[in-house]
Amino acid sequence: QERVLEIGCGTGMFTRMYLQQAVPEEMWLNDLCPEVEPYLADVLGEKVHFMAKDAETLAFPEGQDLIVSCSAVQWFEDLPRFFSGCRKLLHEGGYLAFSTFGPHNTEEVATLTAAGLSYPSLEELKEMLAARYEVVYAHEEQLRLSFSSPLEVLKHLKETGVTGTAAQPWTRGRLQEFCRNYTGQFSDERGKVYLTFHLFIWYVENKNVTSMKKNVYFVSGIDTNIGKSYATAYLAKTWNERGIRTITEKLIQTGNTDMSEDIELHRRIMGTGLLLEDKERLTMPEIFSYPCSPHLAAEIDKRPIDFDKIERAT
Repeated sequence: QERVLEIGCGTGMFTRMYLQQAVPEEMWLNDLCPEVEPYLADVLGEKVHFMAKDAETLAFPEGQDLIVSCSAVQWFEDLPRFFSGCRKLLHEGGYLAFSTFGPHNTEEVATLTAAGLSYPSLEELKEMLAARYEVVYAHEEQLRLSFSSPLEVLKHLKETGVTGTAAQPWTRGRLQEFCRNYTGQFSDERGKVYLTFHLFIWYVENKNVTSMKKNVYFVSGIDTNIGKSYATAYLAKTWNERGIRTITEKLIQTGNTDMSEDIELHRRIMGTGLLLEDKERLTMPEIFSYPCSPHLAAEIDKRPIDFDKIERAT
């Protein structure tokens, strides 16, 4: 890949492994903490740059061939927004590759501390990604690591930095209770304690699904309540079942405020639930409150129809 962006590079463990296998024309390394930059001194140079910033701002150079991230996105507050933003940084045909963790990750620690991160499931991630990307590869795996003691478990978590444990400080009494309970509940037949890692690996391609560069069909009718929405949803459902990726859009919705009832009907019939584009209002760019013709609804709401907004969404 010629232009590569790594999100959450840390001290560069993954970076070095990647650079042993590839020679990008230009690469940007990102991390939230500027303090890690000295640890990257051996890889930084004319073609490899470091950018210390919050990755969720998505303020990175566009036109990337590849965006990679290793065990970082589980910290993000808004994954759908991040995935959507990565599409804008990638050129069409570019790739997003990342690893993260699933709901069973470090569940032993979470059971005893009632603390930890909230991890989306494989299906939830698939729903976030499928509306934006073509999924090339998805892998799920659970690994159970053994340790000599619960203290070694905590030491391992601290050194890897991939998950949180608890907001409360570790007092001596609390630590002793944790170790006692951990040994009692999570020991194997060899007398060792174990810790579960629930891993996800994703490799997806930016297919630019919202550019609508292929066929666009407009469904119309001469009256209300004649079945246009049902016909549209049925067509989309049928085409998706035949492997033709299809999404519906309500250019101007009247009689609603925040969400298009027609789009909600489409998704129920299609069996998809609301898509990422729906939540971002790309499939319902203009909504007016009064149930009537668009031009009259616009007059009642005292604002013009924004045709530029409709064109951008389509």
